[in-house]
Amino acid sequence: DFSRVPDSHWKNQVRINQFLYAILAEEKCESAGVQIAYYEFPQAITRTAEGWQVECVGFGTQRRVLCKQVIDCTGGASVVGMLNLPRLRGDQTQPGAILFKLDRANSPGRANGPGSGLLDSLYIHGADSTNSRTVTAANLTGRKAVLAKVRKEKKRLMHLQPEPGFRESYRIVGETMITVDDYTSGRRFDDAICNAFYPVDLHTKDGVKPKPLKPGTVPTIPLSALIPKGSRNVIVAGRSVSSDRLANSGLRVQASCMAMGQAAGAAAALAAQNNTTPLAVSIRDIRDLLRTHGAIIPSA
Repeated sequence: DFSRVPDSHWKNQVRINQFLYAILAEEKCESAGVQIAYYEFPQAITRTAEGWQVECVGFGTQRRVLCKQVIDCTGGASVVGMLNLPRLRGDQTQPGAILFKLDRANSPGRANGPGSGLLDSLYIHGADSTNSRTVTAANLTGRKAVLAKVRKEKKRLMHLQPEPGFRESYRIVGETMITVDDYTSGRRFDDAICNAFYPVDLHTKDGVKPKPLKPGTVPTIPLSALIPKGSRNVIVAGRSVSSDRLANSGLRVQASCMAMGQAAGAAAALAAQNNTTPLAVSIRDIRDLLRTHGAIIPSA
């Protein structure tokens, strides 16, 4: 219930068992005939008469994928960049974070079971998810910081997330740009396909001072903010949504990214079925399809 405001904003999250969720998502994909290809990454994309040809590379594999629609959920609009479509990024990005859990050095094992309790967090200043080298650097910096804390506090490291989190990367320039005024006023876009709920949450080197939304304010995300400006048959979902930096600080969290992904999938599927572009698909048809799958749709 995102209408309930907790005592700390970070507690207003999607509460899931991440491991079970991943397994169930895989089960759903496979039952729908999706061929999952972990550890493969797009390297090049070219237009074809029917849509796109995407060259992917993985561990000892190369794959050529032909498709009508491309959905870019890379978090940094990587495919959009390959197409030389405009992207935005500030001179500085918000610090990343690495999550871990410490306990007393003489605590035998995990007294409360693995993964129990709240995790601690350390900032990784300058964390950059642009490429494998910058991600490696962020990993090393984060783990060194955790090790320093273990040594200083003489505690036992009970849990460490395998990867740091990156709060900010490239954003697309979309057909619509969501501004912080749009976000904090709860603007209801005509082509809204999902909601957001999080406060403006911009992290800096000095920490974060979230700016809560007024009670009853529910921001919306328009389909046109998922479409790179001037593009055809490309749609973006997640952190790279077309938005200014402050609006993006509230849009980038899990719930709204999951909603954008579901909406992007619906729009792309309908566009492919009708041999058209996502923007040409009826918003009503997209909303109807989302409702059949139990999605929460912006109210009229």
